[in-house]
Amino acid sequence: MTEYYSQKDCETAGARAGRDKWTALGVFAAALIACVILCARVTTLNASAFYRAVVAVSTLGGWAAILIWILAYRQRRAAFIHMKGMLGGQREAFTGSLGSMGKVTRIPGSIDVRRVPVLTDEGSVSLLVYAPLAAKLPGEGAHVRLETVSRYIVACEVIA
Repeated sequence: MTEYYSQKDCETAGARAGRDKWTALGVFAAALIACVILCARVTTLNASAFYRAVVAVSTLGGWAAILIWILAYRQRRAAFIHMKGMLGGQREAFTGSLGSMGKVTRIPGSIDVRRVPVLTDEGSVSLLVYAPLAAKLPGEGAHVRLETVSRYIVACEVIA
């Protein structure tokens, strides 16, 4: 049985999310400190130039922090939470033939997934796989034994 989630991968995802959070906060703090320093050096002669500099630094620093937060931290945090849930969840087993995988779908505020239909003896079951792990699944038509947590595939074994 090939396990798709490991404690090491979960810890790595958590560490990356933490680094992204501190990077975003660091960029924000650096922009704030730069603005304070610029404001402390203002005189009547350089007020116009320093005003433009403060606006530019605060705008660019703020947007950089927001983009890091949204594009990196939130996605990695969602992946970490997902992995943690998969490692600690109650498992359920399915045996059957894999169908054609669906397109990548983003769960709002969470991870990217792909739907995988599995034809079992009881009928067709629609399962989910975390999109980056979809390439690890065997091809369409393969007879497999799957283990799932909350309908997410966490382990797979090809049956000969």
